[in-house]
Amino acid sequence: MTPARIAIVLFSTGISGGNNIIFNYCGQADPERTQITVVYVRAADLHDIPPWHPLFDRPGIRWCHIDEVAAEQFDIAVFTYFETVYVADRLNAKRCVYFVQSIESRFFDSANRLSSMRAEATYTLGLGTVTVARWIADYLRDVHGAAAAVVPNGIDKELFTSAGTAVAPRGDRLRVLVEGSSAPFKKVHETLQLLHGVPDVELWLLSSSHGIGEELADRAFFSVPIDSVPEIMRSCHALVKLSTVEGMFGPPLEMFHCGGTAVTSDVTGHDEYLRHGVNGFVVPIAELARARGYVELLSVAVALREKLQSEALRTAAQWPSMQETGARFWDAVTEAAAASDVGTREAALRLKPARFLLRAQLREARAQA
Repeated sequence: MTPARIAIVLFSTGISGGNNIIFNYCGQADPERTQITVVYVRAADLHDIPPWHPLFDRPGIRWCHIDEVAAEQFDIAVFTYFETVYVADRLNAKRCVYFVQSIESRFFDSANRLSSMRAEATYTLGLGTVTVARWIADYLRDVHGAAAAVVPNGIDKELFTSAGTAVAPRGDRLRVLVEGSSAPFKKVHETLQLLHGVPDVELWLLSSSHGIGEELADRAFFSVPIDSVPEIMRSCHALVKLSTVEGMFGPPLEMFHCGGTAVTSDVTGHDEYLRHGVNGFVVPIAELARARGYVELLSVAVALREKLQSEALRTAAQWPSMQETGARFWDAVTEAAAASDVGTREAALRLKPARFLLRAQLREARAQA
């Protein structure tokens, strides 16, 4: 059997949770079934490809700028971010599959309404779709009448474990980790401000972005390789993550695997595994300040903290591994492609009305400015 030629289209090759999932799935692809080309859109991204990731130098995986593959024919193009759908006219693939890790129209505030509209338009094209959470599949079905296969993100259980080295051993004093990028909806700086100065609490920061409030943390880590993340998580008792937009919401689950608990917002995706008062604490997005009280409680109620950590480990044990979901992901991609008759040329044609309306909106916005 001739392997299917698959283009995995990335908007950015930089460090992110979403890209790490994609990199892992590419690394798990069966070379007898699939021939993977990772296609990146921006020429400058060649310098951002993470050399620490095992996929970087894996034999059989190609990394190409989109212009380098313009003359090639692929069996399947897998779009991984809404902006990648807009370069469909620069690729030649028989079938398109959309890997939706969040409803990306929600990433933008009212000042970026056109970007939100651009993202939402990509869900209307009838592409074969694979997603990571039930709530995303429900949204696509209820809002756009689109079907999506759900493959939850697995965890690398060889990497994220409660046993192993740590940057510093956990002691009696509560150590809290704040994680996330500088994207406004991650609320990292606000979280650091909220927790700064909580008595008897040591505050650590883990981020891919410099300059988001590291002066408020006792210790900060930036753009670390993925295999260093568990050492940081095993050093902390709890993760505090107060995002207002998420897809699968993976870091709290990674913290569970490393033996910690979590305090999170009730952002979409949290209910895949978080249980308030059982394995962690959940605060309403409208009342994020309540997270400080839960951190204060974890600091003094050691028995409660240990109970939450124990239940978090139980939750982690029941969650599928990256290897399990990797096989399911490629099966889902193959099935979604088979069920779709939309190739890259058809996808580009279906985007034309959206492009026309968006250009009209942009002209109107500029006229009103």
